[in-house]
Amino acid sequence: MSVFAAGRAPLSAQAFGFKVLFCIAAVLYGRSRRYRSGDIRGPIRCLAEVACDRLAPCHHILKPFSNLSGAVSAGFTDLTESTIPRTHIRRDPRALSGVTMRKGVEKLEQLLTRADITEIMINGPRTFIEAQGKKQKSDLSFSEQEIGDIVQQLFVERGKTVSEHFPYADVTLDDGSRVNVIIPPLSRHGAALTIRKFSRELSGLEDLVKAGTLNQKMADFLTACLQGRLNILFSGGTGAGKTTTMEMLSRFIPQDERIITIEDTAELKLHHQDLVALETRRADAAGQGEVTLQDLIKNALRMRPDRIIIGEIRGAEALDFIQATATGHRGTLAVIHGSSPREIMARLETLILSSGINLPLAQIRQMLATSINIIVQQERFPDGRRRITHITEVVGLREQEIELRDLFRFEGSAPNPDGEPTGGFKIAITSFPKFYTDFVRHGILPENFFSR
Repeated sequence: MSVFAAGRAPLSAQAFGFKVLFCIAAVLYGRSRRYRSGDIRGPIRCLAEVACDRLAPCHHILKPFSNLSGAVSAGFTDLTESTIPRTHIRRDPRALSGVTMRKGVEKLEQLLTRADITEIMINGPRTFIEAQGKKQKSDLSFSEQEIGDIVQQLFVERGKTVSEHFPYADVTLDDGSRVNVIIPPLSRHGAALTIRKFSRELSGLEDLVKAGTLNQKMADFLTACLQGRLNILFSGGTGAGKTTTMEMLSRFIPQDERIITIEDTAELKLHHQDLVALETRRADAAGQGEVTLQDLIKNALRMRPDRIIIGEIRGAEALDFIQATATGHRGTLAVIHGSSPREIMARLETLILSSGINLPLAQIRQMLATSINIIVQQERFPDGRRRITHITEVVGLREQEIELRDLFRFEGSAPNPDGEPTGGFKIAITSFPKFYTDFVRHGILPENFFSR
């Protein structure tokens, strides 16, 4: 029977090409077990390419359908350019079977499975690792093809585009480790991969206490702040461990509360019943479809959250964060980069002003002083250890300046002969926090908690 059946509008060659293409791709996809459900963009592109390859030998059979191979080619070109941009990394056709990709990934797994490694940095042919807090050169090296294999498996098959139009990307592995890639020409000496591993040894605040990140009294105080639904900012430099501390603390959130997490790249691993994890999306090649942190924060407010957790504040979303906390969404947690509690407040002022809002500085400071309760400042020390250096209360406004008061501090002294810093955690209060009376009355903290 002719494809142009009676009573039906005739199919164009391109439309027919689409139908054949997706029929074959669907069969192949049904037989493939190596892709996880939901990761559709990478697999369908890969399968569609194989479909085109397998159609080529049948051209003489399909010749009566008027230039079918050209139609299929045109259909696939339209599909990839409109929805699934081709990756910059060259893909070997055998990659569908996993034979080629396994070479690069198996070498990488030698580093991923080492418990003492916290960071992996592949700079083209050179590889560096951070083990037990100290950076060192690795004996392993990766060829351009092997790096391409890794990108194919970790990024493309998860629906992340890496191309000349999108030369850098982030993805989170199943264990919570975050992977960043940047390719030439932005990376001048070859593709660079940076992997921040999630420690499998950490399961709660007690593990951070054992690691020396904070002491038990500080852990008890932060747990009380969480139970008392204070708004807490976790600040510090890159790799200071602030996100890990926030994640460990968030495990004390009651199971009957609804949590909305908002991140650029999903890193948080929360074991909670009522959890909705939101992730931003960058624009496609046509500049459409972008979803920002601002968009997700605004949408989260309509999702009946008990808690909002923001992976990192870095731009105009600072205003939406402050507005959310100022309108009754207590118990919000967020991460921000900064070198001290005082610098964090100044940075938030700048970020809010950069959003374009027409508010006087005094009113912005009033919003910050009433919206944020606690700042947890964390640093990475030369010995590789991460320590909380300040737990600081945002007291309020005094003479148009935001007043801060340290409650706990890490007080260091001269390094020992091995170069390791010495010192310890100290209670630094000069007066009780303004929320302390309420915490005692509700049984969240004992009356003598700050007794030395």
